[in-house]
Amino acid sequence: MASPSSDKRGELPPPSEHIAGELPRDALYDILLRLPAKDVCRLRAVSPSWRSLTLDPLFVKAHAARHPGPLLATTFVDGESRGVSIVDLLSGDVIKRMRHSDPDLRVQRTRLDRVCLVGGRHPLGVPVTLLDPATGAVISSSHDISMKYSGLLKTRKAHMDSCIFGKVLSTGVYKAFRFLEVRPLVSPQQLCEVMTLNGRSPGRWRARPGPPGRVFSDHTMKSAVIDGVVYFLMDFSNMYQSKVTIKPATIAAFNLETEVWMPPIDGPEQVSSLYDEEDVLPVFKDPRAVGILSITNLNGSLVVAQVHHSLPQSMDLWFLMDLEKGLWVKKYSIGYYRREDLFSYPLLVLDDERIVFVMQLTGLLQVYDPKTETYTDLWQLEDFKSMCIYTGNLLSQ
Repeated sequence: MASPSSDKRGELPPPSEHIAGELPRDALYDILLRLPAKDVCRLRAVSPSWRSLTLDPLFVKAHAARHPGPLLATTFVDGESRGVSIVDLLSGDVIKRMRHSDPDLRVQRTRLDRVCLVGGRHPLGVPVTLLDPATGAVISSSHDISMKYSGLLKTRKAHMDSCIFGKVLSTGVYKAFRFLEVRPLVSPQQLCEVMTLNGRSPGRWRARPGPPGRVFSDHTMKSAVIDGVVYFLMDFSNMYQSKVTIKPATIAAFNLETEVWMPPIDGPEQVSSLYDEEDVLPVFKDPRAVGILSITNLNGSLVVAQVHHSLPQSMDLWFLMDLEKGLWVKKYSIGYYRREDLFSYPLLVLDDERIVFVMQLTGLLQVYDPKTETYTDLWQLEDFKSMCIYTGNLLSQ
């Protein structure tokens, strides 16, 4: 990308001004614009003038447009040192590292300008943490449980099934949502709590009603957050213990702004029709008819991924195009030829329509090209359960 035109440089000195007695400011601007964020951050220490230039909002915006990513946040372990890395997804180059001392912290799967970390399954364990990679700022929760559910820790076995983060679009506020799994003598319960992370004080959990039916709460590949709404794949395989009828690919939705459950969303008709209200047995007699279901956020779209066990093995990606009309469109059908392909999970669709997958058996990141129907290996994650798409700008302050 070329440097901004002169009419957009209202706050910059004339081109003839030199910085550090060497380069004109406009020449330095163009050079720094070409460098990756990692190098720009280091060069800020050269002089106050260089720092001022690279912090200028016009430069930050232009640099982001020239280096669009995508970026991935993931945990690393290097001897006794551990922390979070921001990595160029396609090259595997580490752009920035932030160290921490807690071995239990894991990056939660999100698509935000923050990195969210959770450690352990005990409700009073490691605090929920919200990290800003650009500034290093950290917001942590208190060690607590909502007052409504605090008694459960003494009388019953309770643990945190999952914790999910999202951002309320209207306010820009970050919120955490978690399930508490409580196992009494009869049947397990799914209890919900919500926390606001605003940085002014340690966040505290608030009790909220449970879902309209049992959901897959302990599997990160069966949930997604899009535009402040948390989506969960409902557990149709456990329908006999549910109070409502749940068809395959039915999705529960929780609004983080209003903190209430929305009406369940029917999945693609071709998937949900595998259930027959008069005879549900075919679904369970032949699980291959349903296959493996998961949901994901692909570039802001809610997507149901259906893996077919029966030959020829494949994965169908169904995109929700119109929520009100319940319109789903199958945009991709990907053939599988290896066992490990059955456990792949779609992370991102690139600008050229290639799809980034993470292979759950190995942690390997791969790019699938639907035009040539071929895979290209990228690099390997240390822990595929500890990563997220980072959408922020590392040069922002």
